[in-house]
Amino acid sequence: MCESYILKCCCGAQRAELFFGKMLLDQTSVKQLFCPECSKGIEKLHSGMVWDNGWVLELNMDIINTYSSTFSVDSSELTAGWIFDSGYVTWVGITPNDGERRNRERQEILQLAQTDVLAYFQAMKEWGQKREKQFSKEGWRKMHS
Repeated sequence: MCESYILKCCCGAQRAELFFGKMLLDQTSVKQLFCPECSKGIEKLHSGMVWDNGWVLELNMDIINTYSSTFSVDSSELTAGWIFDSGYVTWVGITPNDGERRNRERQEILQLAQTDVLAYFQAMKEWGQKREKQFSKEGWRKMHS
């Protein structure tokens, strides 16, 4: 079973829901989260950090490197970006708050299913296409990897 974990950013103003895929890593593999506001103070990213549209996720590479043989990647090539893009530690959904947002938006559309199934299917299709275009336009990492 894979798990998710909600983490507040360094300034405490925002939070992200993280997904730990492939049943390997957990919240101990995460050092810090920086929202777009707190990430302004970061002058240079290092290999333990992944940038995504102003958000920065810093991973505990000491813990992650202990699993390098499981990843079939030499520990010298292992980066936070690779871990994120491979789905081991990533957002739930496309953005840091996408899981929550997606559920709320879906719930609104779901009400249509009780009165007009065809309209429901059309609304879901349009909603999905609109989200995809918007996320791509905004430059979210998962839309380009």
